[in-house]
Amino acid sequence: RHFYAIDDLLENDWRWRTTSPLRISYGHDVELAWLVQDAIGMLGDPPERVRSHVLGLIDHALRFGFDHRRGGLALAGPPLGQARFAWYLGADRLIKRWWEQAEMLVATLTAYELTRDARYLIAFERQFDWVWNHQLDHDQGDWFEMTDRRSGRSLTDIKGNDWKEPYHGARALMEASRRLGRLLGQSDRQTSLRQPKSVRNA
Repeated sequence: RHFYAIDDLLENDWRWRTTSPLRISYGHDVELAWLVQDAIGMLGDPPERVRSHVLGLIDHALRFGFDHRRGGLALAGPPLGQARFAWYLGADRLIKRWWEQAEMLVATLTAYELTRDARYLIAFERQFDWVWNHQLDHDQGDWFEMTDRRSGRSLTDIKGNDWKEPYHGARALMEASRRLGRLLGQSDRQTSLRQPKSVRNA
């Protein structure tokens, strides 16, 4: 059984799309996974209720869309099979956009919290390295919208548009900080108190 999030599933008139190959959105895979896990926690339901679905979505992205050598998550791919070989889905499928990279940080930590499987922690470290070295603009601030999958070179100088907003990046960093704090045995309050005052008051 496979779990994945389909990109552009419907036509403009709400009919099922049948005329083009299905594109799986790896970013939606991993974002949906950790949001569902958080929702179950908020409801007080046992995590086992959605565990297989949560890990299925994250594992799908890790298996088919994740760059295990460099870090970074591809934009899209086929339902089954490596994104890098799915040439029929267009060259843009391999671009590494800011929001998919942000959501992957949280998802890998979520999977590690659930399983304590070291491969998820290794994936988080690879992902963090990619984000830190290529996706963040350390000179001008914010995240680069799109980067080349190999070199990490930014493909645009635009920092904002109708679709690029701050919540993916900011939320991911806060959620990653919270999860890392839990893994280190700190409460959410302790994690907050250890942050610089300027960050807590922002």
